[in-house]
Amino acid sequence: MNKFVRIGCVLVAWTILIGISQEAAAQPPLKNVILMIGDGMSINQITAANYWQGVAAQPYQSFPVRVFQSTFAYGGSYDPTLAWSDFDYVMWDYTDSAPAASAMSTGFKVAGGQINIDPIDGHPLLTVQTRAEELGKATGVVTSVPWSHATPAAFGAHNVSRSNYIEIAQEMVNVSGLDVIMGCGHPDYNDNNQPTSASYTYVGGQTQWLNLKNNLTPYTLIQTRAEFQALASGPTPERVCGTACCRYVLQQGRSLLAGESGNGNALPYTKPLNSGVPTLAEMTQGALNVLDNDPDGFFVMIEGGAIDMAGHANQKGRMIEEQTDFNNAVAVVINWIETHSNWEETLLIITGDHETGYLWGEGSGSPAVYMPLVDNGAGNLPGMYFYSGGHTNSLVPVFAKGGGAEWFYTFAVGMDPVRGRYSDNTDIAHVIFGYYDEILAVELISFTAAAAAENIRLNWRTASETDNDHFEILRDDAFMTEVRATNSPTGSSYNWTDVHVNSGITYSYTLVSVDITGQREELSTVQAEPMVALESVSDFALLQNYPNPFNAATRIPFELTEAGPVLLRVFDLNGREMSILQDGEMNAGSHSVLFDASGLPSGMYWYRVESNGFTASKKMVVMK
Repeated sequence: MNKFVRIGCVLVAWTILIGISQEAAAQPPLKNVILMIGDGMSINQITAANYWQGVAAQPYQSFPVRVFQSTFAYGGSYDPTLAWSDFDYVMWDYTDSAPAASAMSTGFKVAGGQINIDPIDGHPLLTVQTRAEELGKATGVVTSVPWSHATPAAFGAHNVSRSNYIEIAQEMVNVSGLDVIMGCGHPDYNDNNQPTSASYTYVGGQTQWLNLKNNLTPYTLIQTRAEFQALASGPTPERVCGTACCRYVLQQGRSLLAGESGNGNALPYTKPLNSGVPTLAEMTQGALNVLDNDPDGFFVMIEGGAIDMAGHANQKGRMIEEQTDFNNAVAVVINWIETHSNWEETLLIITGDHETGYLWGEGSGSPAVYMPLVDNGAGNLPGMYFYSGGHTNSLVPVFAKGGGAEWFYTFAVGMDPVRGRYSDNTDIAHVIFGYYDEILAVELISFTAAAAAENIRLNWRTASETDNDHFEILRDDAFMTEVRATNSPTGSSYNWTDVHVNSGITYSYTLVSVDITGQREELSTVQAEPMVALESVSDFALLQNYPNPFNAATRIPFELTEAGPVLLRVFDLNGREMSILQDGEMNAGSHSVLFDASGLPSGMYWYRVESNGFTASKKMVVMK
């Protein structure tokens, strides 16, 4: 059933994306996108903070767009009927922050614990942050937890595990292109803002931390609260890495007093706040002052990360503290938009990645009793109770205002008996991608040519397709054939076999995409030479490439005893995949695949073939 739910959602998203891109083409492009995520936040967390503050609602609760969204990870689902007929239903099959943030970053469901990795083929997924970079925009992440934590990582990294903090932090600093990175994770301080023994995990290891401190990266490092506050106005560095003087969280992790956890009744701020770290609002103000230097605009994700942590610990008072801190950051953003920008060129989206703690009024429970929180007046704890120490599969709210915000109503095709219309967390990315003014009709993953006896088979895979009508195959610049496109937003696999070839001749093939308006785009070119037919082979074999060492191009021969799927890939010595040379069915016999390494630096690489249980690897050397 989940498979069909996923396909249905994808088809709806694709149809709507066409509308968004067409509308975007008819008006000025969206300049700024600000995505604010309350980690662990749903509607009752917001309500609890409102009751404590003595306000009827937050300003963002009156935004013109107000819907809810589902949060489940890849393979999951949400049943609105069961959610309100079985109190325990949402305490199962819930997401974690990594796939939740990845969904909002890429538009794809991702497996639990992974950061922006396709759950089907393991490839890295395109993110809204990367798309913004491609459009020349500044980008940033701001959080109240370590800046290599799951949610900010989803907007600056790719990794098979959210726990690989060192790798994630290194990618964010050295690869992502982020202009602003702000959060916690300081090696030398604990959560009481006090010096402690060093731990470099969250900042990418000791060497990277020393590089940041010694100005050996593109970033200006700031650490103290005064430095964050100074960044709020006036000239700024071009790129900033702000690492507040605390290990894991700005405030929620400071030492506890009696009654502050486990559904205790200690009031917010019973323990004085750490005074040496910035607030999320101060970090946000500084980040906006850096990012708005870019005339092309910016994308930024701002996370209130410790609403979740207070929910896990069932800390009523500290959850209200964290929600209030997040609300204050929202107020800073709204003021910036209305003072330095406007609601036509800037889109503000406020949501949660999932709910944490299963917060309801006292007396809730099985089989299906959902009591509201009780307003006990400003300065008093509301009547409230955490029914879980984990995440839930509950819907979370989405509030949006600005250019393109109305599209969330179009995506909200689900109907919940209590919450009303709801979309999915992938639709956050769909709206952002749809309103960025340069959407690729086809995002190509690979295009390969496999030479066999007296024929050449072309294989190509796409990561996404928008408004794509068909592909054309050119051989030596002459039209050969047309292949109809599936036009799937999740991509497809294609193949075509050229049987009109002669051995001893090298052919050049160009793949062209043609969109629904007739616009053509050359995607990639490969070369291959058909093999002379040989007698059948008796053993699987991967042979040494020739020539080796080589400059620019070489051939990789292998032998198959039976027909079947063949995967041939090239990796660097660190195990990073550099190229997919073959991914599809091949006949039994001897084969040779051309590998063009013109885009790779000199060095040693290795290639691996997999087919029908046979796996083999060999090394090769590129010399330029």
